[in-house]
Amino acid sequence: MAATAATDDRAFVVVPEPADWLAPLLDVLREAGPVEVFAPWVLPDAVVTLGGRVGFVRRRLGHGLPGARGRGWFTAAELVARALARGKTARTLANRVHIRALADAAAAFHLSRRPAPSLVLAPSLAARRTFSRSRAAGSTCLLIEDLPDFDTLVDGLDRLASGLPEATFLRNHRPRARDHARQRAERWQADVIAVRGRASWHRLGGTASRVLLPRLASSVRHVQGSEIAFAGPPLARAGSTHLPALLGALPERVVRVQPGPVAEPAALLDHPRVRVDRSLDGVGVVLSLGPLESYPSRVAGALERGIPVVGTAASTGLLDRASVSCVDPDDVAGVADAIERALRRDAPVPRAWTPPLTLQQYLIGVRAGHRRLGCAGAG
Repeated sequence: MAATAATDDRAFVVVPEPADWLAPLLDVLREAGPVEVFAPWVLPDAVVTLGGRVGFVRRRLGHGLPGARGRGWFTAAELVARALARGKTARTLANRVHIRALADAAAAFHLSRRPAPSLVLAPSLAARRTFSRSRAAGSTCLLIEDLPDFDTLVDGLDRLASGLPEATFLRNHRPRARDHARQRAERWQADVIAVRGRASWHRLGGTASRVLLPRLASSVRHVQGSEIAFAGPPLARAGSTHLPALLGALPERVVRVQPGPVAEPAALLDHPRVRVDRSLDGVGVVLSLGPLESYPSRVAGALERGIPVVGTAASTGLLDRASVSCVDPDDVAGVADAIERALRRDAPVPRAWTPPLTLQQYLIGVRAGHRRLGCAGAG
C-alpha cells in the first residue's frame, strides 16, 4: 500500500514488550527519518533506578526510545498477568498473547487521535487492529514476525509429544484457534514481513514480500574450550532425548544445558557430565538439535564468538546453511562425529545468512519512490 498525502514521514513502531530486535531496528529506521515508539510498558527512570535489581523493572527503561511513554494501567495488567501465571510456562505464554492484543488495541486508539505515519511496524499478535487503522489511513504496514508460525509449531509439538509421552509439557500449551487466525490475518494485512532468518524466509516463500529483521553486528573475544553447549528450548522439545546415548558416545566430554520446565524428564539431566550453565566461555561447539523452527540465543552467541555449530537446518536459521555442520538429531553416531570434528576445528566457522533483501535496502527503495516490493503480502 502506497502512503498517501495524509501521512507524515515518521515511522511508528508498536513494541508490546521489551524486545531484543528493537535496538537494531531503531538504528536502521533513524537513518530513514523520524521515529515514534509506542511502548506502554516503559517505567519512569526513577522507578527503574530504585528497582533496578528486579529483572521485570530493569528491562522497562525507556531511555533512548523516541516518543515512548508508559501507561500505568498497562503495567498493572502485566503484573496481574504474571501473578495469575504463577511461573507456569503454559499460562505465561498464554498471557503474553493477551498482553500483545492489549498493546495492539491501545496503539490503534493512539493512532486514531494523531496524523497517520507513513510506515507502521508491529510484531506478531500485536498488529491486527493497528494495521487495520493504518491501512485505512494510507500507511505502509510492516509485520515483524518474531513469534513461531503457530500452525507449524503445533504440528511439530504433536509429533514430538506422540514419541515422548513422558514429556508432558509438550502438550500443556496450544495457541487458541483465534490466535492462529489472527496470525494469518496480520500477514494478509502487511505490505511486507520482516523475518528473523533463513527458516522463516523459506517458510513464507512467495506468499508474502519479505525483508530480514536487522541484528546488531558484534563480535566477542572467545577462548576456545572443549565443552559442548546445548542451544535452544528445553531438552525434550529440542529433540535431544538421545542425550544420555550421546554422552556415552562422547567419553569425558561435558555438556552444558539451559534450565527448562519443571516437567522436563529428570533422566535427561541425570548425568555427572551434564551441567546447567548459560555461559559460552570455554565452549568448543554449540549443539542445536531442535527439529522445529527456532532462533536460539546461543546460536547467535556462536556467530558472535566464531564457535562452530552442529545442528539442524530448522534451528540454525540465523546462519548460512553452508557454515553449519547439519545433522540428523536421531543419528547419535553422526552427531557425535560432527561434534568431535568441530572440537578439532575441522568444521566451518559460522556466518550470518544473507537474504535477497534487507530492511535497509527496502527503506532506501521506499524513500526513493521506487518500491522493490509490491503489495503481495497484503493479498
